[in-house]
Order: sequence, then structure tokens, then C-alpha cells
Amino acid sequence: MAATLLTLAAAQQELWTLNRIPGTQIVSDPTRMAHGILTGIGFLGAGVIFRQSPSVHGLTTAASLQISAAIGIVHGVVLFGLALIGTAATLLVLVGLRVLYAVLPRSGGLRLTVVIRDGEGLDAAALRGLLQAHGLA
Repeated sequence: MAATLLTLAAAQQELWTLNRIPGTQIVSDPTRMAHGILTGIGFLGAGVIFRQSPSVHGLTTAASLQISAAIGIVHGVVLFGLALIGTAATLLVLVGLRVLYAVLPRSGGLRLTVVIRDGEGLDAAALRGLLQAHGLA
């Protein structure tokens, strides 16, 4: 979404000119500044992503940092309509998915490794009883 927002902003680059003094026009290249901002935000986003065994944490935080920077850049180049659309879409996705996640049923999984030493008499029935004693099926 951040890439789309910035691509739409770049497509309207002719609106980025500044007319402060009548008869003069200052034209700059804010795309280089946006590139620097997004590079720094990408570095910060990479720092919040962690992998723990089969799952990855921090992807939503990293994506939120990236879209926040993109919305800030679009505000900075005075494309308020595009910034408003980007903000609304971001809120719709983040809040909507959080509500959807809260409503949908979750599957709880448990991975259990049982190690039995030689000579210990733990058969399947005894293991099943031990698991049931701890509330596991």
C-alpha cells in the first residue's frame, strides 16, 4: 500500500512545485528525499521483525512504519486528498483485520516432545494418562 501511495504521488509530481514569490518558481526533487526517508524506515522496520521457530513476529509493525512514512511524505508534498485516502485505507486494513482476527476462531497447537530413557516403563497408556492429568488431550 505504501508503494502504491508513493507511486500515485510521484505520478502527480507536477503539483510539487512551489510558488512563493510571484513570477518565480522553485522546483525541487523530493523523490530523493522520499527515497532517503524510506530507506531509513526500512532499516527500522527490519529491526522489529523477529523469527521464532516456525513463526515470524513484527511484520505488521514494520508495514505500519512504512505506510506511516509514506503518508507523511504524501502530506509533505501537499497531496492531502491522496494522504486522506491512504490514511483511510490504512485504518481500514489495520482495524478491520484486528477485528476479524478477534472474531475468527483460533487453532491452538501444542508441540510436545517426549523423551523416555531405556529402562523406564512408560507405555502409550501411561503417557496418555500423564497428558490427561495435565489437561491435555
